[in-house]
Amino acid sequence: MHSIKEQAARFVAFVIREPTLFVQYVFLAAAALGMFTFVMQWKIQKSIKKQEKIRKQKEKILRKLHGSRKKAQEDQGNMLALEKDKDA
Repeated sequence: MHSIKEQAARFVAFVIREPTLFVQYVFLAAAALGMFTFVMQWKIQKSIKKQEKIRKQKEKILRKLHGSRKKAQEDQGNMLALEKDKDA
C-alpha cells in the first residue's frame, strides 16, 4: 500500500501534468452530483404530491362517511318520532 503522502504527491503531480484533464474530471463529478441532486429532489416532490393526494382522498372519504352517519342518525331520530306519534 502506498502511504497517504505518496498518494497526495501523485495527485499533485497529476494536477500539475494534466490540468485540463483534472478540470474535466472535476466538472464531470460536479455534473454527476448535480444530476443526482436534481433526480432526488424530483422524486421527493413527486412523493410529497402523492402523499397530499392520498391525504385529500382520505379527508373526502371521511367527510362522506361522517355525513352519511349524521344523515342516518337524523333518519333514525325521525323514525322514532313517527313511531311515538303513532303510539300516542
